[in-house]
Amino acid sequence: MNYNKQILRYFLFDKETKTFVGSIVLQDIDLRIPSCEIGYWTVVSAQGKGYMTEAIQFVTRYLIETHQFARIEAYIDVKNSKSIQTIERCNYEREGTLKNSDLSANQSKLINETLYAITTPIHFK
Repeated sequence: MNYNKQILRYFLFDKETKTFVGSIVLQDIDLRIPSCEIGYWTVVSAQGKGYMTEAIQFVTRYLIETHQFARIEAYIDVKNSKSIQTIERCNYEREGTLKNSDLSANQSKLINETLYAITTPIHFK
């Protein structure tokens, strides 16, 4: 089994209006550790309303408490201050900067990313 090719996507909707507000993707899921990368996106009209903070906190808690994940990573463009603020509100810690690590959203230039992660102790049997 190839542990690093699994992807899980969540779609987020406003609780009252049932309007689509964004999505979260879990990728590079490795059940041997267990760990994954988390990515997220919010529609412009829903930004700044706390939807993504609530969703990231929920998914993070679920992965740690239900599936005993030891590590969840987020790679964020260093210029994306709103996303950095969101992940920091969710208690992810900054681990460093990766230079020329990805392409911009429009694929036109290299970007630097900051790596955030939340980790938990894990005990192997």
